Amino acid sequence: MSRYCKLLSLPPTALVALLLLAACQATGGPAAQPAPGASSAGSSSGQAAQSGDTPAKVRLAFLYDVHAAGLWTVPDCLRPRNVEVEMLSFKQFAEAQRAFETGQADFAGMGYQNLAQMEANNFSDYKIVAGVYSGSEHITLRKGVEVRSWKDFAGKKVGIPPNSFVEMLFRQGAAEGGLDMNDVQVVSFPGAGPPMLSALERGDIDAMVAWEPNNANAKVQGIGDYSPVVDLQQGATGKGTEVLYASGQIIRSNPSAVQRMVDCLVAQSDKVTKDHAAFEQALVSQTGLSPEVARTAIPTGEPDVRIYEAGAAKIIQLFAGAGLLQDFSAKVPERIDYTFLSKSTGKPAADLKAQ
Repeated sequence: MSRYCKLLSLPPTALVALLLLAACQATGGPAAQPAPGASSAGSSSGQAAQSGDTPAKVRLAFLYDVHAAGLWTVPDCLRPRNVEVEMLSFKQFAEAQRAFETGQADFAGMGYQNLAQMEANNFSDYKIVAGVYSGSEHITLRKGVEVRSWKDFAGKKVGIPPNSFVEMLFRQGAAEGGLDMNDVQVVSFPGAGPPMLSALERGDIDAMVAWEPNNANAKVQGIGDYSPVVDLQQGATGKGTEVLYASGQIIRSNPSAVQRMVDCLVAQSDKVTKDHAAFEQALVSQTGLSPEVARTAIPTGEPDVRIYEAGAAKIIQLFAGAGLLQDFSAKVPERIDYTFLSKSTGKPAADLKAQ
């Protein structure tokens, strides 16, 4: 059930380009699918219902990303808090964004770059209310290939999904590390997944730039390993990867439900961070990963409810610099609401801004 393509969402006028770029090796169709067990009885997080917890029904658009486990396990916590959540599973941020923009979802776990795309689509009735995870984007080197600095990629064949978040991160790292991208033999793949892994195994590429669990799969299969020195998300953009968006409608109509959603995201993120056995079991049961791949992937990122505000602006600027987005980085501060996260964590907004 893992998805292999996390490409940039494009506006309706670029639908043809979207279809070309989003030809991913997904394990299912693009339509939303209810998450397994989302509406059935299950284990509780231990949070008892409170007197102010009036019944609510909400819809959450999400991806089964490895380190987003704190988000896609929220039903276990929300159920005893009197919130019934309809879980809408997607394969790409672009799909989750469309559901969110069209009112099919009250909440959506998406990338920071989706903020700029929604602004370009004249949709601004939303707030970022919490972080979801950081890290999880990596460079994998084929066995026998050594890279000790960015300049060592010169002359090497590197597999990269075009116009993706990981491509932007690789280009940013190259620029910061003094590597001329003209010296890199970029091999484009429509998404990460089996084709890229096979190319790495055959020696058609020397390295691949991807997201989990692809890197973990390469390591477990013995065809590659994580780049030990040079990696993505080490530079100015920071480690932020995904955040939780809440629609303006749900914030205005039911702020209590928003608070409970954020409370449970914080609680579940803390739970899987502290209990790797539970984290592994959740990945195995919900995403179909093998226990070994799950164990390998878990340490490569982290559930992270902090918001990388400065990094968000830099991410949008990266996409804008590549001509893929309009630069709406100035909108980032006004599109973030720390109120709910601050109440959930007991920390002021200043302490919830990650660097």
